[in-house]
Amino acid sequence: MVYKLVAKHKKEGSEAYKAKKAGKPKISVNPSFVKKVVEIRKSMDYGSEKIHFVLKKSGFGVSQHIIQRILDEQGLTEPCEKRRGQRKYVRYQWPIGNYMWHTDWSQYKNKWYLSFIDDRSRKIMASGEFNNANEE
Repeated sequence: MVYKLVAKHKKEGSEAYKAKKAGKPKISVNPSFVKKVVEIRKSMDYGSEKIHFVLKKSGFGVSQHIIQRILDEQGLTEPCEKRRGQRKYVRYQWPIGNYMWHTDWSQYKNKWYLSFIDDRSRKIMASGEFNNANEE
């Protein structure tokens, strides 16, 4: 690791240790394409989904996400809270322990493995190794 840091320092200098911006860099969009999207929005009052459909029929291969970003940057849409930020992860679990189990099975080296997991505690309640998968 030290050799990598030294090589990176020789290549980039002190910039090598500065924090990089997280995430994928934004794709630059052709200004004439932005103008076309704005024209469609203003003339037909379409949203990003319909604009994407119209442009796709015209031969443009741009994602709906980029069209929505153009509309947002131009101030042509109202902010939608459903689309903003990272979605909150909610872990589903049964309120009572040992009340509901999930089962999972898989095959590994010609053996079948079966396990039952408690929904609340996520503990393996029972498991088994079998030569074949059948109802018995």
